[in-house]
Amino acid sequence: MKYLFALISVVAALCLPGTVVAQEPYPSRPIHLIVPFPPGAGGDFLARALANGMATELKQPVVIENKPGANGVIGAMETLKRPADGYTLFYGSTTTLSANPHLMKNLPYDPGKDFAGITVVADIQFLLVVNASKSINTVADLVSWAKQSSHPLRVATSNASGVIASALLSSVSNVQFLNIPYQSTPTALTDLIGDRVDFIVVDVGTSLPLIKAGKLRAIGVTTPKRSTLIPNVPTVAETFPGYEYVGWNGLMAAAKTPIAILNRLNAEAVKVLHRPEVKDRFAQGGFEVRTNTSPKETTAFFDADRARWAELVKLAGLKAE
Repeated sequence: MKYLFALISVVAALCLPGTVVAQEPYPSRPIHLIVPFPPGAGGDFLARALANGMATELKQPVVIENKPGANGVIGAMETLKRPADGYTLFYGSTTTLSANPHLMKNLPYDPGKDFAGITVVADIQFLLVVNASKSINTVADLVSWAKQSSHPLRVATSNASGVIASALLSSVSNVQFLNIPYQSTPTALTDLIGDRVDFIVVDVGTSLPLIKAGKLRAIGVTTPKRSTLIPNVPTVAETFPGYEYVGWNGLMAAAKTPIAILNRLNAEAVKVLHRPEVKDRFAQGGFEVRTNTSPKETTAFFDADRARWAELVKLAGLKAE
């Protein structure tokens, strides 16, 4: 009986105001990073580089889980199914956080309420790419081909970035394209090589090896300035002034993740991303490191970019489906 009273006393003490209960230090077990892209995609490349560096800093494995499909919705929902304890993170993008709310009517998550930012990871350059066997060398050639064709040119899209970038091209050139959606960028590129689609807007990192191999040809860069990796390729804006599209990738967690954990993850991620070897590795893939100083700053960026996307979708003449 005295043991029972002792146990009750301990429990009662733990319930008293101000009583400190020991908690396990974070992190004390592997962290899972859900990536809504397939292996081999540009975002997957960045996520793995970040995960490897953070594993060293956090002294715990950071395990990549690829959950592609449905414009990132599958990966986002998988993240939200798990406890908001910092052991499941989400590698998000322009598509999942900024575009989907404006392009999908029945989005099963609310980016502004369900996710908390940790840091932006990189800005992403995109290219207009065609099959190298075609006699299409410039954006002007592509538009001329489209205007002379008896049917709309087929543009492959595997994410919202591809959808909006091609829609903006349609808007500035006054040419309609036929959108052919794909579950993944590598599959879309395979079909472009196989001449089953006519062009694609794709990140530099994913397409550059195929361009160097002579299978594909880049005809335009969507960013305001030319890419240092392929400086001979003009910007789309050189043909259509004012055209601009830049994407991003970012690290985030479920909204109810404790702020102390978010701050720790921000500090370690920023430390990794500022390493010269990581910056160089990103640059070789056509990505530019970009970080935020705090989770609060990151979330503010996400909110502002989501508002910007409302204007982009309106400008491109798109509607939620």
